Order: sequence, then C-alpha cells, then structure tokens
Amino acid sequence: MTWLDCIRLAFETLGGSCHLSELYDRIEDMRSDLEAEWKATVRATLEAHSSDSTIWRGRYNFFQSLGKGQGRWALREQPQDILVLGEKYSRQDLLKVFHEESLGREGIFYCKHFETTLLFTNLNNRGQFTFNNFFEGDYFHWDTQNNQSIDTPRIAEIVNGRRQVLLFCRLDGSSTGRAKDFVYCGELEFFQHEPGSRRPAHIVFESLDYRDGSENENLTELWDWAPGQVGTGLRMNQPSRRRQRSLKKPNETERLGLIVSRVGQGYYREKILKRWKRRCAVTECSIKKVLIASHIVPWSKSNDDERLDVGNGILLSPNLDALFDRHLISFSDKGEILISSRLAKKDLLSLGIKKKMSLKKVYRDMKPYLERHRSVFQEKENS
Repeated sequence: MTWLDCIRLAFETLGGSCHLSELYDRIEDMRSDLEAEWKATVRATLEAHSSDSTIWRGRYNFFQSLGKGQGRWALREQPQDILVLGEKYSRQDLLKVFHEESLGREGIFYCKHFETTLLFTNLNNRGQFTFNNFFEGDYFHWDTQNNQSIDTPRIAEIVNGRRQVLLFCRLDGSSTGRAKDFVYCGELEFFQHEPGSRRPAHIVFESLDYRDGSENENLTELWDWAPGQVGTGLRMNQPSRRRQRSLKKPNETERLGLIVSRVGQGYYREKILKRWKRRCAVTECSIKKVLIASHIVPWSKSNDDERLDVGNGILLSPNLDALFDRHLISFSDKGEILISSRLAKKDLLSLGIKKKMSLKKVYRDMKPYLERHRSVFQEKENS
C-alpha cells in the first residue's frame, strides 16, 4: 500500500478529518513497516497533495488544511475538489479519484459512487465514426453515442440535472501507438439539444469552468481548436450566462483584501452553488436567485482560511438560512435537523420547518464546522 493510499484510508476510518496526532496513531495501528522518519513522510505526502501547501505538486488535491498552525486536516471527497483544471489524466489515474475498478473504454462513464457522469472525448476524430465534439467559446458541443437519443434514460438524467457532468478532453486519441492522456476541462451543464438530432443526439453544454485569458496551454489548445466541418446548425453567439471571468480563485494579495472587504462572496458563492448542485441542501429548492450561500461558522468567528473554505459553506433557502444563522436550528453529523425549543410549533408550521428534515448530504470537511455550530446552538438552548 502506498503512503497516499494509507493516509486516505486512515482518514476514512477517522470520519474524514482529524488532528495530525490522531492520524499518526491510526497509521501506527495500520502499518508494521514504519521507519524512523515515517511521520515526516506522512506530512510530506499530505502537503504534496494539498493546494493549501506551498509544496503542492498540482496534480491531485486530496487533502485540506483546516487552519494554519492548528494541525487539523481533512480528506476531500468530491472529485471536482480533487481534480485540477487543465491537468492531464489517464483513465488509470482517475480510478483513485472516483473509487472505481475500471472506467471502461467508451466515451461516457456513469460513476457508481457519485451522481456523476464522465465524458471522455476526442475533438479531432479520424476513426470510422465522426462526432461533432468541439468548444465554441463558453459552450461545448457533444454528440451522444450512436445508440442514444435525447430520451435515453441516462441522457435524460444529464438533461434534467440529476447527474453532474465532468469533461475529459483531448485533440486525438494516440501518439506512436500510446493512448494520450485526457485534459480535465471541468464541469458542464446542459444548455440545449439540437432539434431533430437522434442517435446520436447533439447536445450543447455550458462549460462552467471556461475562463477568458487562461494561461493553461492544455486548456487553450482545446478551447481554440476549430473543426473543419461542423455538422450542426446551432451556433452560440453570446457568452455563457455563467462565464467565470470574475470568479477566479483569489491569489494571496487578493485574499487579504477579501478578508477585509468581503468582496470574495462572488467567488465563494459560486463554489458553494457548485458543491450543492445549485439546490438547497435540505429542501432541494433550485431557485438560484433566492438560495443563500452561508458560512456554517460565521465570518466573524472564522480565521482567514476558514472564511474561504468550501467546507464551511452551506446552501439554504431563505427561511432555513435565517434560522440557521441565528442558531435556532442546527444539524447533526448525520444531517438530522436540530430545532430550538425557543421556536413555537405554530411558527415552525408557518415557516415550513419539519422535524423530519435533514441535509441531503454531509461532506466530511463540514463536520468540524457543524460541531462548532452545534456548540453555540446548545449554549443558547441552555442559557
């Protein structure tokens, strides 16, 4: 077992987050081949696979530091948080991210452990079948497999937003007999279907991670590639509604300004919307204009890292957010709602709050923040 695999397994058995000392203890229980400097190896492995570190290798972002100098770390769960935009991956590389034994050889893969569909595409098709796969600014054109239509159940899941779509793309498939790696191009969201196209159906997605002026050559090579002949009448003349020109992750200088002025809310809100698939974490309301991206531990009680940590975020509809912000409700680590005794039954009824409500998912990096929120909730209950 590699050190990376060992550390990830140790985190999983510890609930996904822990202090470094707890991680050491668990690894000692797991391995009998420890050498004198093994703790330094663990720390180096954590930092090499974490964007929170200055020695991050920039390929996988498996681990998250929960505050500088605190010694607490968490395991990132969601593939889009682990993968690095513009990085190249083989299908074999991706097995450790999606917890799969194989990702097959076809251009579409349906993940078993995540509500996620992976698209593997070649833009410059030279084989027996020609597919119209190409970027047009913020949009990505894609042909389904030849036996699929817009009504095929798996495609309908994509159209209806029930499954997240992640794109892995390359210009062509092989070089000197060796399969080329795919470039991770980020998340896609269904935009429209070309009427009349069937088997294959031609679908246009919004490319949510497209950015003007990117310096990543892997991405710009794909974004700028133009097909010799486009077999579709659909042409996108306007930028995507969700172009992220102004939503790049802040650099260190910008972060200092964000902490003071809180203008980082645009960037942070987009990260929380993306994590929760643009639905309320409890009710699954999808009216984006009313959803509120809140901090679990308030801005005023968070340190600089926690204020921009996606694990400290939750997406709620207005009634739930107002109650959560005032510690009149909280959530257990299993997601069960905790309701303050200070709330009258008639008020709960009028607000649409029910005792059987719960979070649809609890991410591991949320748990330390939920614990802190509950402690304030209990203090107010006992006061």
